[in-house]
Amino acid sequence: MKPNRCINVYNVLIVILIILMVIDKDMFIHFSELVLCNKYLFASLITLIAGLFGFTIAVIPLIMQLVNQNNNFINKLNENNNFNCYIKPLLNRCVKFLVNMFMLFVFIMCVQVLIDFKNVYYIKEHHIVKDVVTAIFIYLYLILIYRFLYSLYIFIKDIKSLVNIFLQTKRVD
Repeated sequence: MKPNRCINVYNVLIVILIILMVIDKDMFIHFSELVLCNKYLFASLITLIAGLFGFTIAVIPLIMQLVNQNNNFINKLNENNNFNCYIKPLLNRCVKFLVNMFMLFVFIMCVQVLIDFKNVYYIKEHHIVKDVVTAIFIYLYLILIYRFLYSLYIFIKDIKSLVNIFLQTKRVD
């Protein structure tokens, strides 16, 4: 993920959240609490993360094993510096994808623990603290969802480019 792109997306996200809070703070906080306290959404996300985490862990050794074989597809990747263009970035993005999934998973687990403390006396009595904490958590949640989905998108694009190279080598044969 390019640093400038992340900064721009995060800044836009902050502006949107501020605008929504200015328009109707109570509605924004209520909506944020509904999103953060939705156990079905979190269960679905955790299931998706677990499946993709296992898939990505399984794909990395498979890619390494396939790269060590000698066939037309691997020969095509090794020529013209395609290996540095396709395989190395794919493996690096797999690791980044795992990190993003892990960060989102840890965040979801932390939110689930904090949901149990949402009715603590101090937070119940001080609405400003509750509103600020909710806004911070929804911001972090949206950032982590963005990073997760963007890394998934890039991972799919990498696989698509490898499939296209594979199909080109099969047409030549």
